[in-house]
Amino acid sequence: MDSNRKEILCLCRDHTTLYARRMLLEHFGYSVLAIRSLTQMNAVLRHTCPDMLLLDITDPAFNFEEIAKRAKSVCPRMLSVALTPEYGLRNSDSGAIDGFIRLDGPRDEWRIGLQSLFADQDGGSVDEDSGELKLT
Repeated sequence: MDSNRKEILCLCRDHTTLYARRMLLEHFGYSVLAIRSLTQMNAVLRHTCPDMLLLDITDPAFNFEEIAKRAKSVCPRMLSVALTPEYGLRNSDSGAIDGFIRLDGPRDEWRIGLQSLFADQDGGSVDEDSGELKLT
């Protein structure tokens, strides 16, 4: 993979879940910074601004809206994506969440969802058949 690949900061307290997400995201070609705490997130954001923050809204220990707001105050161009247990939850009270992806959705749904968010940010679109980014 080339050196211009997108970097995703993935926050999850559960070690096994975090490992599985990291493996999936790396399989899709992303560079992944896997962290388990807000302290680690703050340390990462002091040194770098990843392209995306991936949060799990089912974790009761984290207020995903506040975390996204805090992260965007440091890295305003960073996308924030929340993993949700159902399709129904699709809006963000604060506007800090740029997109939602179904937590237990199929791998292609994750891949296309992430690519689409990056394409929107970069001014392009994703061909849903091939999954390729088309810049406009």
